[in-house]
Amino acid sequence: MKSQSTYNGTLISFCHTQFSLFQHAAEIHVDLRHHDRRQDDDAADDDFRRQRFHAYPDCMYGLKIIVHAGFHRRASCRKGDEMKYEWRKQEKSLYLPKSIPELVTVPSQQFLMIDGKGNPNDADFSERVGVLYSLAYAIRMMPKKGYTPEGYFEYTVYPLEGLWDLTDEGKQQSALNKDELVYTIMIRQPDFVTDEVFKQALEITLKKKPHPLLDEVRFETMEDGPSVQLLHLGSYDTESESFAKMKAFIKDNGYQIKSLRHREIYISDPRKTALEKLKTVLRYQVLIRQ
Repeated sequence: MKSQSTYNGTLISFCHTQFSLFQHAAEIHVDLRHHDRRQDDDAADDDFRRQRFHAYPDCMYGLKIIVHAGFHRRASCRKGDEMKYEWRKQEKSLYLPKSIPELVTVPSQQFLMIDGKGNPNDADFSERVGVLYSLAYAIRMMPKKGYTPEGYFEYTVYPLEGLWDLTDEGKQQSALNKDELVYTIMIRQPDFVTDEVFKQALEITLKKKPHPLLDEVRFETMEDGPSVQLLHLGSYDTESESFAKMKAFIKDNGYQIKSLRHREIYISDPRKTALEKLKTVLRYQVLIRQ
């Protein structure tokens, strides 16, 4: 039986792989990146909503292929346009931290969330990512559809995030069983989003792109509080090295890991980024001993 620390590092390594191995990865990225470029030219979101998320059984690690399907580059505003809120610029401490472990306090944030279980290569995982992005863009594009929420401002859609763990049975197994993975995938929402805005987005999406999984999406607030994080640079297969650094930092400073369920934030577009320059925020919640 593996130790918990070994299990955690193994989980990370399992969930990711090098994109150069899979030609299918480019197919999804090309479609959604193409939409992202048009989005900043005030194009309607019809093409995005027609996108379909597919699972590729022959692609051993589908997680990252889907995870980065909604990647957004930094948008530049044309003359006369109101400047967008850019999380890369305004919230660097949370999304572009240092590449060495550091203690940070993660404030209350609100998300579109959906839970899942099982192999991230399965079609079910792809569908769950798809409904999240449908709702995220329904909110982003509301003013273009004749409804402007109170306090609305132009912004770049936040990156996809994931909370990853194993079932109790999976933790007891000597080898990682991907069918025992449990996860919550989520997209952060700006402060102007309320329960009413979320309900409006659901109504819009149900009319334009109905999907049974929309009933499972929830809008919730989450506050991690004290956390240890770092920006992992490089291949996803080497994330276990970054987790080892984080655990050493936590031990040396007298902190305690609250749970081996960890949080990942997917910053880079692997189709456009060299393997050694990929960026992923890794984060543990910790308890500070008095």
